[in-house]
Amino acid sequence: MVQNVIDGFHSTIFCYGQTGSGKTYSMDGYKYKRSERGVYLPIIDENSSNGGVNNGLVQRSVRQLV
Repeated sequence: MVQNVIDGFHSTIFCYGQTGSGKTYSMDGYKYKRSERGVYLPIIDENSSNGGVNNGLVQRSVRQLV
């Protein structure tokens, strides 16, 4: 799909499924924590040496564009 975008074609990723089945995690890859204001923010560990294991589809796609 990334190569098709580079070649000039439009591309869409559509996630469909039951609530709680992991759609957001598949796209983002982050785990979230609740802030003091009640907003859920991604937990990002920039010092992690896991090689992008927790990266979702969005991050992996962008990495191919760079």
